[in-house]
Amino acid sequence: MEMEATSEVEVDELRDALAALESARDRLAHELEVSEGALLEHYVMLEDARQLAATLEAEQKLLVREATHRGLESEIRRKLLTDVTAARAWQRGKPLARAVRVERLLTGG
Repeated sequence: MEMEATSEVEVDELRDALAALESARDRLAHELEVSEGALLEHYVMLEDARQLAATLEAEQKLLVREATHRGLESEIRRKLLTDVTAARAWQRGKPLARAVRVERLLTGG
């Protein structure tokens, strides 16, 4: 009789342990599902960040190119102005005409 009681206690303990393991498994499965969802969200954010970085890099290149172009135009105008102001009053016709021609080329007009 004592053997049967021990076996029943052991069976009950095993059932409780099995129930606890199943509960832990279910909890871990849920946590895994939540983690996978969060991971997917992070992948989406990472892709968005990469696209934004590529867009910003392209925009930066355009801005650098535009700034360089404007700097060159400014340097050309500075040189033309220096030529005009360095010439004597009666010799300014050629530098002024050149400055007008170059300004038309620079402005497309």
